[in-house]
Amino acid sequence: MKSLLVATTIERTHRAFLLPFAEKAKQDGWIVDAATDLFSKDIHLEAAYDNLFSVGWSRSIRKIVPQINAFLKIRNLMLQNQYKVVHTHTPIASLLTRIAAATISRERRPVVIYTAHGFHFHPNGNVFINAIYFYIENLLSLVTDIVITINQTDYFASQKFPFMSRKLAVLLPGIGVDLEKYKSQESLTTKFANVDRVFRFVVVAEFINRKRHTDIINAARICFPGYSFHIDFLGDGPLLKDMKNMVSKMGLESVCTFHGYSNNVKEIMLKSDTLLLASEQEGLPRCILEAMAMSIPVIASRIRGNTDLLDNSAGILYSLGDYVALSQNMMSMMDNQFDVDAMVARARERVLSYSLDTVLKQYSEILEKAMDIKIKARRW
Repeated sequence: MKSLLVATTIERTHRAFLLPFAEKAKQDGWIVDAATDLFSKDIHLEAAYDNLFSVGWSRSIRKIVPQINAFLKIRNLMLQNQYKVVHTHTPIASLLTRIAAATISRERRPVVIYTAHGFHFHPNGNVFINAIYFYIENLLSLVTDIVITINQTDYFASQKFPFMSRKLAVLLPGIGVDLEKYKSQESLTTKFANVDRVFRFVVVAEFINRKRHTDIINAARICFPGYSFHIDFLGDGPLLKDMKNMVSKMGLESVCTFHGYSNNVKEIMLKSDTLLLASEQEGLPRCILEAMAMSIPVIASRIRGNTDLLDNSAGILYSLGDYVALSQNMMSMMDNQFDVDAMVARARERVLSYSLDTVLKQYSEILEKAMDIKIKARRW
């Protein structure tokens, strides 16, 4: 029997991104279990997976005792349930799961797939920190049979791991976007026709340092009060309170709304004129994929992942951290100085390659390759 364990650090990753992959694997005849820190009662999760396991790990590596307990639990799960394949996502889950796999004899070890949703070493990172993360990933590749990357930069970086020479590296076009669910419901000509309307920007990003919300707020200060605009911030995170305080101190409360975590992202995005993303580190941003599918123009920092999607005039890219350039692009967008129709047409054509159907088909092929590895290694 083909059996698969999917491990993530937090439950939200399963709910927001991975349910279609679990459902597709089950359609292909797999038993699919899931592990995360703590599962809540959720009918969608219970329908998508055969079994749900709460292992109690933490997003903070400094919490040693919970991490040790989680390490033992995930190891016991692999041994007791004799999974043919284990697929890990997100940093802590991927670290502990792969270390646990390394402690299991090769004969009993499952095939390990690791999806890198953006390596922690990246072109904009500190050289010393990058070296540490590269070394860790290289070591963990010893116990990783298949590495899935979701952007060109990470794919080529994975080829540089000395221990990856006999392993399989795959470039998958992200986690996919449902092109039927995310599609434009209003023409841009109609949306931009009224010059007196309030121009709406939207930001979909967790409030953490690497998302650089401060750049967007500083850019808004430059645009205000000369332009009539509003920014909807979607997401939660440890810096949410700090960003609200920053907006308050700058007197921008009238043009900024913080929605927190929302289940109505698509609906809010559809009412928006432009998506903003100022991140210094991404894998392949789903919010950009969704905006492209819905014919919403995008202004984003020129970093890995963003460039995969927006290069060649499929969106507006500016230099990371240059909030003055960001503000200028925002004002140019509000002044209708870009050929938005051509831009979103190119984006819409490009996003076809990132459709959920395309990604799920490739994922099925990856799982079959994993089973081939399993059979050849004669594990279990």
